[in-house]
Amino acid sequence: MSQESTGLRGWPFPSPPVLHWNHLGVECAYTINTFGATPELPADVPEFVRQVFQPWFCGYVRIPEGHPWRKFGSYYDIPASVHGDLTYGPYAARYDDPKFYALEHSWEEVGGWVGFDTHHFNDPGTWTAEMVVEEVNRLAAQVAAGRTE
Repeated sequence: MSQESTGLRGWPFPSPPVLHWNHLGVECAYTINTFGATPELPADVPEFVRQVFQPWFCGYVRIPEGHPWRKFGSYYDIPASVHGDLTYGPYAARYDDPKFYALEHSWEEVGGWVGFDTHHFNDPGTWTAEMVVEEVNRLAAQVAAGRTE
């Protein structure tokens, strides 16, 4: 965890978020992911391919200790309603699928953070920082309400 470098409780990434705030008592953050981003592509590359190599937003909320969602061992079981579903959080190994065999992360390893990204088909270039904050706040409202269904 890089709590010392970011000042965020349990922040699991080496770089700090672009923005960190509280909404309804829930810690929130967003980042801009540049993994795989390529600044210069040949001019003849189609736009839909270019979009794959552009930076994208990721939004996160921190699930507090004792929250009903902490009973789920994998983020894909959490009953959150968010753009593209949750794409980050605790993850229980899926032994029925060998490519996911060793990708196990506990709630402690992710610092209690779960999140979504905007890197789905037709997403790059369509999201603004304001839209991401709004979607993170929508997720935070679900956390604050203790949503279990």
